[in-house]
Amino acid sequence: MLVAFLALGVVSFRANSQQPQHLYMSMPSGDRVSLTATNIDMNRDGSALRVVRLSGNVEVRMTICGPDGEKKSCRGSVVVHADRGEYNVRTGEFQPRGNVRVTPGPVE
Repeated sequence: MLVAFLALGVVSFRANSQQPQHLYMSMPSGDRVSLTATNIDMNRDGSALRVVRLSGNVEVRMTICGPDGEKKSCRGSVVVHADRGEYNVRTGEFQPRGNVRVTPGPVE
């Protein structure tokens, strides 16, 4: 997975207020992930991003995209709200913690 702006040396986002922080990722498969939380911390394994820890008003949007004949199309999405959680960049798994709500989302 590639996170385009990580090359800028961004290691963590800490909000001085309750303003949400955002992180967007695109996978080679075409799937997209949007992470939003009051605090976002990134854990690197050497130079590679491994785990993203989120806390405070967490929202994770996963859009599933893939080939549809000759073109790529997005087939759906899921939205997870939680108090906190960890997103594994290598596996694409999100482990929500606290109060958790999962809903289908629109195709974006």
